Amino acid sequence: MARLNHLPCPVVVTSRDGHTLALNTRMLELAGGKKTRWIGGELDALLPPSGRIFLQTHVWPTLLRDGKVSELRLQLLNANGDQVPVFANCQRVEADNEESFYWAFFVSSDRVRFEAELLEAKKRAERSALELTESLRRQREADAALRLSATVFESALDAIMVTDGNSNILSVNPAFTRLTGHTAAAIVGRPAHSLWSGHYDTTFSLAMSSALSTRHGWEGEIWIDTTAGAHILTQQAISFVAGEEPAGDRLVIVLRDITERQQRTERLRQQALHDSLTSLPNRRLLLERLQQLLAMARRDPRRIALLFLDLDGFKAVNDSLGHDAGDLVLQEVAARLEMLVRPGDTVARLGGDEFVLLLDHAGDPDDVAGVAQRIIDAISLPINGPGWTTQIGSSIGIALNTADVDAQTLLKQADTAMYHAKMHAKNTYDFADPKRQSRVAADHLPNSGRAQA
Repeated sequence: MARLNHLPCPVVVTSRDGHTLALNTRMLELAGGKKTRWIGGELDALLPPSGRIFLQTHVWPTLLRDGKVSELRLQLLNANGDQVPVFANCQRVEADNEESFYWAFFVSSDRVRFEAELLEAKKRAERSALELTESLRRQREADAALRLSATVFESALDAIMVTDGNSNILSVNPAFTRLTGHTAAAIVGRPAHSLWSGHYDTTFSLAMSSALSTRHGWEGEIWIDTTAGAHILTQQAISFVAGEEPAGDRLVIVLRDITERQQRTERLRQQALHDSLTSLPNRRLLLERLQQLLAMARRDPRRIALLFLDLDGFKAVNDSLGHDAGDLVLQEVAARLEMLVRPGDTVARLGGDEFVLLLDHAGDPDDVAGVAQRIIDAISLPINGPGWTTQIGSSIGIALNTADVDAQTLLKQADTAMYHAKMHAKNTYDFADPKRQSRVAADHLPNSGRAQA
């Protein structure tokens, strides 16, 4: 049992009925007291009341049925009576018709360090195993310690890869193969960066090397390739383990698949920045893009146009055909608007029946007026639904950027111009600054017929 002291994590050996047979130095450091206090006592004494109930009702039945448990989240009591979060692994071992249970506990905050130390403990145990020639009892103890180290490494849920000081892969655990599809036989000897997806430039590699040399560790996100041809995003924690010749230094790399988390983050961003009905950018994303364009225009002068559109007659559609029909109308309007703009322009829905078009390099006012007229013409075409056909119109307010205008002001100017157009004639457009657009304004007066649907 003295071999247990070579292990870097707290370890307890119990009988089938839960009485403590042995524990190592790390366990005594955590629990406090002398070894005689714990030998013969129940494992329950190391746990708070809630943990004891869980141990009896869930853990022991599983252990007695399957012979092992892995990655249990438990709380242990330290010498001060405080609860310490740990991950627990247990393996049943049979020798001379007797059963014993080897419990290994990983303090959550030390998990990466423990796994690195366990690899080193495994190497020490392997060297010791070659020297054990004494008695059968001592041989069994060495074998048990070796099996425990291997069990912890092999049963870890996180993928683990060990490389030499030049980042050439020396070994991987089963979780690594499950994650990437790469077997140890196929991957050993390859440089770790050969798994990376895409291009990581020299700056990225130098930053990683610098962190490893100065802090003996690095954490970050890296896309890697799987044998199935997929690309997965991994959170990687790399620990530097100094070695002795001829073994040399080692890097222990713990990988965790965070692709789903990244996709979930992207979905949340999509939901936060886009309208759920039409999938168009919402007000927040519109303002972000408008602010960016205005900042660019201050450095590199260009014409930016904001077209604020409100549907005419949409309330009648909702009232006569119902809200489902109204939703279909809004989706059709969104599709028609997207067909009218260039790839670099933005069509956004602010809510209700209000849409905004953001045009970069919009040209002169005549060009913008032409876009507005094409929008009015497109929106006024019949819209067909299941068993119904309807027509609506649109009123548009146009605002053009000036040197000192901000995003909110420009949006307000377009909004005001839209209400002016709707108040005078509907199904037409109006500019926010008639003086500056005097030549165009005369062309789209309500009685001129140019901007009528």
